[in-house]
Amino acid sequence: LINSENDKIGFKDQIIQQLQAKLSSLGRYEVILGEPKGFDPNNEVVAVIQGDVISGGEIVKGQFTEWAICKGGLSGLVGAGVAASTSKQGITMSGRNFLCKLPNFQAMAAEAAMELLTGPAPTDEVARIYKYKNYSIFVQVNLSITQLGKVRKTLLARTDSASFSRHYPEASSYRNVRESSQGDRLLLTAFGAIPIIPMPKELALVRGSNPASAIGNYYDLVVPEAKNIPAKELAQIREKMVAKVLKNFTRSIAPYKVRIEANIDEAGSSQSVELMKERKFVEAKKSLNGLSDKNASDLYNLGLTFEATASTVNDFKEALILYNQAYDSTPIDQFASAIGRVEREIRSYNLSIRK
Repeated sequence: LINSENDKIGFKDQIIQQLQAKLSSLGRYEVILGEPKGFDPNNEVVAVIQGDVISGGEIVKGQFTEWAICKGGLSGLVGAGVAASTSKQGITMSGRNFLCKLPNFQAMAAEAAMELLTGPAPTDEVARIYKYKNYSIFVQVNLSITQLGKVRKTLLARTDSASFSRHYPEASSYRNVRESSQGDRLLLTAFGAIPIIPMPKELALVRGSNPASAIGNYYDLVVPEAKNIPAKELAQIREKMVAKVLKNFTRSIAPYKVRIEANIDEAGSSQSVELMKERKFVEAKKSLNGLSDKNASDLYNLGLTFEATASTVNDFKEALILYNQAYDSTPIDQFASAIGRVEREIRSYNLSIRK
């Protein structure tokens, strides 16, 4: 009952399996794949999930020219190593055998630290090219859940989507196409030196890979194709995208847990307080319910156990009653805050029902 005609990347099976696993793990439903049959519509209620999956993507191939810095000595070696490990770029080498990279914050910090010990490092500047692929993937899931039985009605319909895009440079395709010192060497050979004079960045980006230039050292521009997304990484990306598109749908039809910040009132029953500190809220609830005389702290802590173990809106309503009783007895901010918190939960539930 889930259409996959426009599922170009093949998300459907993964979505169905993850949806079944998620709903089954909640312990509230028996989830099966296939047509609903073998049940008595007069005595049993089933719900059918149906909809469609749309997915697609594109790959854009290209070549990019960038400005890179090459440093010599230990500083250059450390900086290139840090740049390579913290980015996907390739490391090239200048005519003076300096390692060239596009600097990032980590590499620049590592070089600066090294130069404090060794002194300033000689520097070259180069224009270089690399091949890349830009990957873009998206998935959209339109799902509805319909109740079957004596009454047939649509309980919920949602549309959710997720997307992924990334720039993948091919590290082995990096090639220097022009170096700042090459032209100066031709002009100033009489001085027997190779001055390091920065080439204007605009010139490097616009003209750097122009083979017709009379100045500069040019390299072979024939490079291998960029690799596809690694299989392990792609599997992780798909899993995260599926989890994202199913998150709101499953939360709309089943209870889920959220983390809240709430203080236990240690003025209450010591046994229940210790149980709650150990996150044994069910046992603490039994202990508090067994008290013949509950003070305001006990009422508040009992409300906390209902809130912490809530599986239906009625649990929040019970917690609200207990918090109100505690506040009526001892009107303090802690009890008032708890009242406001569960009132928001109840309003949120009522709003979703109206929708």
